[in-house]
Amino acid sequence: PAREMSLAFSTKRSASGRWRTETASVEKKAKTSGEFGRLKRELAERERVKAMRKKELEKEAKIVARTRGESEGKLGVMVYMDVEIRLGRDDKASGRMMFELFEDTVPRTAKNFVSLIEDGYAGTSFYRVEPGVACTGGDTEGKHDGSGGKSSYGRDFESENFTYKHTNAGVLTMYAKKPNSNNSQFQILFDEAPHLDGRQVVFGRLVDGFAILREIEKLGSKTGVPAHVATVVGCGRVTQRDTLELTLESYRAPLVLPKAKDDPKTMVRNFRNKSKFYDNSTRSALFSWTTSC
Repeated sequence: PAREMSLAFSTKRSASGRWRTETASVEKKAKTSGEFGRLKRELAERERVKAMRKKELEKEAKIVARTRGESEGKLGVMVYMDVEIRLGRDDKASGRMMFELFEDTVPRTAKNFVSLIEDGYAGTSFYRVEPGVACTGGDTEGKHDGSGGKSSYGRDFESENFTYKHTNAGVLTMYAKKPNSNNSQFQILFDEAPHLDGRQVVFGRLVDGFAILREIEKLGSKTGVPAHVATVVGCGRVTQRDTLELTLESYRAPLVLPKAKDDPKTMVRNFRNKSKFYDNSTRSALFSWTTSC
């Protein structure tokens, strides 16, 4: 009987030990399975965030490509603007700027600009020119100093969206002194202006005419008051051809650059060497300068 009890006890003990081992193994597997599931969920969440970020970056790249003219999509409505700068009695600069408008993204803003191009902007001037920032124009009423402006929808209209950014020179944007106060005034950037993102509506870009835009920039000052007046002498809508190159060729106008001016030292050297003719007023000024030096 003692031997049988000993065997029974040892059998029970062995079964209990196996049960503990199996329980511990199951718990370990469950724990391992739980950690694996958690890691799997974390990896899935990371992949989802990466995919969303990739889509955002692709969208941003398309936006930047559109404002820089690097996108391969269909061109929007195109308009032109002839600018003349009077620098003196016998000196001037003139040229044509052609713009593409983003009518698919900001249709109301583009329609307003086209309407004013056809009847409104001719005769206006760029009343504010800040080198490295932008030139401002489109004051269709008042003294052409930024105190007036009226949209084709009335006095003002609301901002449509801020999809496109102020990424580079040539970006065409509405000039609004306060939110939802867009009228006829606009700006053409000389350089990127990220501080305007979310404040002004970008609705187009300069396609051709950067040379005359740089001539306008040379007129500017720190206060924004231009040294000479750049006037819009003509404008209109562009009838597009099969390709952008053909369109530009058919509408491109001659570029007239101002006469090259000598610096004072060169003028004095020419006067002394009698290698260049100057008018009487310039000759007298140079004579006074050379004799006083």
